[in-house]
Amino acid sequence: MKRNITLIFLVLFSISQIEAQYKGLPYKSLEEFGNDTTAFINYNFIERAEHYKNQPFHSFLKDLQITPVASGLGYIMGDNENINFSSLRLYINKNGKNSLFVQISWQNPSPMPPSMENIIKKYGINTWNNRYNEILSNYKIGRIYTNETFKQAKR
Repeated sequence: MKRNITLIFLVLFSISQIEAQYKGLPYKSLEEFGNDTTAFINYNFIERAEHYKNQPFHSFLKDLQITPVASGLGYIMGDNENINFSSLRLYINKNGKNSLFVQISWQNPSPMPPSMENIIKKYGINTWNNRYNEILSNYKIGRIYTNETFKQAKR
């Protein structure tokens, strides 16, 4: 019996240590990856995705180091048939098959602010406007994934 309890304790302790190490991965700059954007994005925003969960969008943007191109907006039906803004797709580089995007899902989808709708109407979706930083700054991140995440899942 003692042996089983000890074994269970060791397994639980090992799992907690692995989880702590995973969550404690340090941020690395784009320069540390030799400007390899795919490696930079995969490490900082996929392997370290838990770091950004429940954090405001501005923490992600601060670490991104690359001006993205907003390319897609996700919507879901909310209560009372309201349409809620649920996610944002940001292209890091956009060049055919080698395109790389980061998809951010919001923790609490809500109607899109009219100021964002106005900017999208004025400048289009395939651009990045610094006003997005201001408008989306405090949106809480629920999940981050990339098209690389999908490629790895298919393997």
